[in-house]
Amino acid sequence: MRKTFTALSLITLMMLGLALSVQAQTARTNVVWARSTEGEPITLDGVLDEAAWASAESIRVQYADNVKFIPGSGFADERGMNPSDPTDATIKFLVVDNWLYLGITANDSSVGGGLFNEFDGFLMNMRNRSDENPTGTGNFEYFYGWVTETWADTATGEIGADPGFFGWAGGPRDSVNSQIWDAATTVIGLSNADSILDEAWITELAFNLDERGYDATNTDGDVVQFNISIYDSDWHWPHNADKFTANRTWLAGPWGNNSSYDVLRIYVRPDITINSGGAPTVGPEMIVLNGEDHPDPTIDGNLNEAVWANVPGLDLRFDDDELRASYGTIAADRSGWWQPEIDGARAAVLDPADGTFKWYFKGDMLYIGVDVRDQAVWAIENYDQWDGVRIIINDREAIRGDGTLDAHQLDVHFDATGAPLASGYLATLLADTVQGAKLGLAMKPNTTINDFNDVDEGFMIEMEIDLTKLGYASGRGDGVLFISAMLLDGDSFLNTADNYGNRVWWMRENAGNAAPVWAYMDPFSYVPGAEEPVELERPNVIWARQYSGEITLDGELNEPGWANAESIRLQYGKSGKYIPGSGWRQERGVPPGDPTDATVKFLVVGNGLYMAVEAKDKSVGGGSFNQFDGFLINMRDHSSPDRPAPPFEYFYGWVTEGWADPATGEIGADPGFFGWAGGHRDSTDGRTGLTNGEVWNAVTKVNGLANADSIEDESWVTEFYFNLEPRGYDPTKAEGEIVEFNMSIYDADWQWPMDPDKFSGNRTWLQGPWGNNSSYDVMRIYTRS
Repeated sequence: MRKTFTALSLITLMMLGLALSVQAQTARTNVVWARSTEGEPITLDGVLDEAAWASAESIRVQYADNVKFIPGSGFADERGMNPSDPTDATIKFLVVDNWLYLGITANDSSVGGGLFNEFDGFLMNMRNRSDENPTGTGNFEYFYGWVTETWADTATGEIGADPGFFGWAGGPRDSVNSQIWDAATTVIGLSNADSILDEAWITELAFNLDERGYDATNTDGDVVQFNISIYDSDWHWPHNADKFTANRTWLAGPWGNNSSYDVLRIYVRPDITINSGGAPTVGPEMIVLNGEDHPDPTIDGNLNEAVWANVPGLDLRFDDDELRASYGTIAADRSGWWQPEIDGARAAVLDPADGTFKWYFKGDMLYIGVDVRDQAVWAIENYDQWDGVRIIINDREAIRGDGTLDAHQLDVHFDATGAPLASGYLATLLADTVQGAKLGLAMKPNTTINDFNDVDEGFMIEMEIDLTKLGYASGRGDGVLFISAMLLDGDSFLNTADNYGNRVWWMRENAGNAAPVWAYMDPFSYVPGAEEPVELERPNVIWARQYSGEITLDGELNEPGWANAESIRLQYGKSGKYIPGSGWRQERGVPPGDPTDATVKFLVVGNGLYMAVEAKDKSVGGGSFNQFDGFLINMRDHSSPDRPAPPFEYFYGWVTEGWADPATGEIGADPGFFGWAGGHRDSTDGRTGLTNGEVWNAVTKVNGLANADSIEDESWVTEFYFNLEPRGYDPTKAEGEIVEFNMSIYDADWQWPMDPDKFSGNRTWLQGPWGNNSSYDVMRIYTRS
């Protein structure tokens, strides 16, 4: 009796905190490393002449161009004309012990001071872990510049003056303030005097991380959460109305006393130093799973499809410090809760907000499911007493007036009948003219809306969001998703003094707040639980049925035997189900937009093993090694007396290197034969005295045109013949034979001509990756008459 093998894909959980590296994807633009100087001191003099600065990581912040540091970086014009000398500053980051140092070189032809919004300087916010509160980590403002207002320092407007210290530890740098933060600036030119054309101003800033609750000396590292606005005012000394301009350009967020848009994650760890080489890549803070293996859910709110049971959930619960701490470094600081006053008072919260949020994507759709546990479900018009949810997602195309990515609030609460009320941008998406979303609601058993006399169980909400209506290119765009969630809960009682509302959020409460999670919709991390059973006795075993007919190598697969042949479907990202040795790897370019999807079949005729491979592929052709289409195959050579049996390599593909065949890169070319019996098929194989074509052979048919992406291909189909006798196998013997085999399918797309935005080179293998080396496992190909 045939057994079935069902393989579960890896359950990819949220990665919040010190994130992990992942293979190629959109690089994080809100992350930087501050390297340790290993104790080497920095002298605050605005010169940057310490050797450590040369090894520091840096970010270049330029007016208008800085919007590339998504999602929260932007700019704003405040006064006067469009800037003729726009902000162009380079920020470097270092750590000495538990002090964070910034070195900023701002190119500027006109340096000096003025009223607020008309000055040169920095407005900064470091999130203050020493001020934890229910709404999340607080702000701490650092303000440094030539600000001539009376509440600041009018003397900073004098010719040659230095900037002043303002904000929450402003004023003179005495023995107290200087141990909180300090700075020094050198002007290459002369401040507040446009009679001299300046070149730049250079500032070194030092921040005591102890004061803000961070620990750069912890062996596990830390993440300092920060934003900075660079204010730039020109041609103001004296005032030139025809040229005067004042603007600001910010990194991650604009304000010092308010947490808006995003935070720059400054990673610190004592082993990441000015001498340690390349800094680790910081991956996404969360992976969103791909649900393509599951049927589309019915959007009715019931969450009863198998896919929802297999998607990891995120719990939100009012006033639960332990749960919030479990979110990880960034999310624990950015998440929070709030109880507003109802009729001027805050009553005891008897049944706090409590729910589980889940999401996954499939194609262009993002699916969101929320399971809310609530003993009293109410429909109340007052926002502070809503029962409902809010999902916030940043648009990937629409921008605010300041250049930052717009953020959309998708809100759901109830009307008096218990029907869902969509508001915010969700109402726009649901409109018939947009058709960008679906919404479903289901009340749990024993739940009735607005009833003082029962104990409810809660409700479930289900959404389908069309990502293309949020600025994503079809196919989930670059896969980056900026998302956050909030749960609202309000309860009413016969005694109105007992009424209350509460809400709890993950990452941000409102669209303008900092900060969304940087998530990645990974096309190769699948929602488990839906893989089709592999119809094999074991995942590393297949039968090659014996066929009495003749097989013609032509890539047509029109012999009747192929219809009855055992087969394996080999897919990039999914081949790992053929345990223990199958896998995949990205070699070049971006993650594949058209990943390997091939069906492999085996037959035996006489003493020949035949293999057919039908590979779906929109872009077929050749290139250098690791960026070509083709096969690298290994059959263990039983003719050798050595044990374990050594490998014998068969190599077939469009490989254009000089050692292979550059002609395989020509338009319409066939693949070439390489490996240990490579070359022309009529040449003699020195090992056996047979021609190469008698040792092995292959023919490929491309349904399209090789090496020409002007035509979108459909597939390429290859038929192989392997003479088993030279390899020491005899499938004709009564007891049968077991051929030991592994194969890599190489797949390169969009390089004819090269398209760097789409080009991908990767490989997917069955039981082992190499032709000349025996790694991981072997596929056991059984055959018997």
